[in-house]
Amino acid sequence: MKKYPVTFSPTSQEELINHWQYIAEDSQNTDIADSVIDEVAEFCLEKLAFLPEMGTRRDYITEGIRFFPVGSYGGSYGVYYFFNGETVYVAHVLHQSQDVKRVF
Repeated sequence: MKKYPVTFSPTSQEELINHWQYIAEDSQNTDIADSVIDEVAEFCLEKLAFLPEMGTRRDYITEGIRFFPVGSYGGSYGVYYFFNGETVYVAHVLHQSQDVKRVF
C-alpha cells in the first residue's frame, strides 16, 4: 500500500496550536492537550497518508475538499483536506463547534 506525503497548511498548523492552547488552559493539563493534538496528527500522518480518499467529499464547501472527524477531548475535530492523487494537503483542523462556513 502506497504512503502519500502529507502537508499541513500554515493555517492548519496555527489551528492546531490554538486547539492545543485552548485544551491546555481549559483542562489545566498539557498532557491532555498533547494527546489530542497527537491523535489528530497521527490520524493525518498515518491513516490519511495510506488512505487519502477515506474522507467524505464536501464539494458544497469547496470543490474537492474532503472531511474526516477525529474524536477526543470535548468532541470531535474535523480534518478538512485535499488529495490531488500525489499529496494529501491538510487545509484546516476545526473543532465541531466552529462555523465551517466562516473559515472557508
